[in-house]
Amino acid sequence: MTTIHKILGLLPTLAAALMLTACSSDDNMTETPQTPTEQATTAQTIHYTASVVNGGDAQTRATVENDNKTLFFAAGDKLYVTGTNIQGVLDIQTGDGTTTGPGTANATFSGDLTYTGSGTPADDLALTATLVSAQQTVGNQVSVDAAGAVTVNYPATAFCSSVNDAVQQYSDLAGSSTYAAKSFTLNQQTAFLNFTVKLICPVSEGDEVTATVENDGMILTEASVTTTTDAGSNVVACFVLPVAKGTELSGAKVTIGNLPIVTLPIIGFGGDAAKTLEGKVYNVARSIVDLALCSNSYDAQNGDYITYNGLYNFNGHVIVADGATVTLGGAKIISHGVGQSAIHCQGDANIVLADGTTNTVVGENHAGIFVPDGNTLTISGAGSLSATGGNNAAGIGGAEGGPCGNITIGSDVTQVIATKGDEDPAPKFNASAPIGAGTDALCGIVTIDGETITEYGVTMWTAGDATTHYSWYVSNEGKTWTLTKK
Repeated sequence: MTTIHKILGLLPTLAAALMLTACSSDDNMTETPQTPTEQATTAQTIHYTASVVNGGDAQTRATVENDNKTLFFAAGDKLYVTGTNIQGVLDIQTGDGTTTGPGTANATFSGDLTYTGSGTPADDLALTATLVSAQQTVGNQVSVDAAGAVTVNYPATAFCSSVNDAVQQYSDLAGSSTYAAKSFTLNQQTAFLNFTVKLICPVSEGDEVTATVENDGMILTEASVTTTTDAGSNVVACFVLPVAKGTELSGAKVTIGNLPIVTLPIIGFGGDAAKTLEGKVYNVARSIVDLALCSNSYDAQNGDYITYNGLYNFNGHVIVADGATVTLGGAKIISHGVGQSAIHCQGDANIVLADGTTNTVVGENHAGIFVPDGNTLTISGAGSLSATGGNNAAGIGGAEGGPCGNITIGSDVTQVIATKGDEDPAPKFNASAPIGAGTDALCGIVTIDGETITEYGVTMWTAGDATTHYSWYVSNEGKTWTLTKK
């Protein structure tokens, strides 16, 4: 009993001690200051207004080659703003449907930003603004991540039907500024490949064709396209592919199926040149020409793909415009006019032999392919060519009595069979060459794979030699040269 009473007597003292300890602990928490990083941050809502200035070379939201179209601001446009610990969406306030001129504030956007940092945003806080048009749907054409950053989702299984639709739906108009500046200059971060493929072949308006755009061996987009007609009543396949600015086109090509399949280079000579795309529209005009549907002649323009799907041959000739690059994809051209070449180059010309194709040209008392004096014909591509000249003419080069220009045959060509015409009347001391001059004429420099030209192991002349070459250098070395890739 005595022990119990002693313990009970101590309880008030222990309770008081515990209360004192607890109170002292509370006082310590209150009196010890927290560092800024320990303070709990509270999200702040900040009303923000910003002006937007058009950027780019032409000070427009979207630069279009030739006609410099402008994508106007419109009702429903939004400006997504993001930075460190800050993000928000601003709505358009002014500039609806109009533009006030190059380099000026075309629109004003206003709305709330959410800030989760400490204190207030610094004046020099970096911000990025991206315009999302009324035609862009989040989750479809664009995506927005947790930080508020916008990404454009470029199409992989469809094309846009017009430049206007492509610019409205897949523009990536973005710019950087600071919190205090409240002004953004937006620059186009999307490149638009605007394809117009003229179809002079067995295709009618309203037909479906498959278009495939490929770059560096990878398919960018493949989809069905419905053909229409242009102002000249030609059947055309028109489609637009938006891709990211900075994309490098290397060996890029577009393939049109169902024709049969035809592959066309997008840029450069033979489609093997490289080009880094800017934020603008690139007009890519090409033609697929079936000579079976043409009359006795055809004027070929840059980008034409020439083929022949008739039962016999095309009895006529093709005139290639000065500076043009044309592709032969199974062409069979037999000149039907006296003193007429099968292919007549009006100036410098590039002829690409489509991969795996065999092409035949025959002149009538003229060269199979005529190259005018002072100009250069370059032949490339992994196809084959058989070129035969008429009487006293070269297979590739010139005709009787008239000088011809320079001829270059690239290392990628599979095979060239060049046959000179008969000597009429025979014999002629200065006879024509299979590749080079016609009878009694001069020719320029002939280069084959950058090496010395030989026939049966005999050197004809050295490629790149600046000396003018006369036809008699090759007159006794055979009527036909067969150049086959090793």
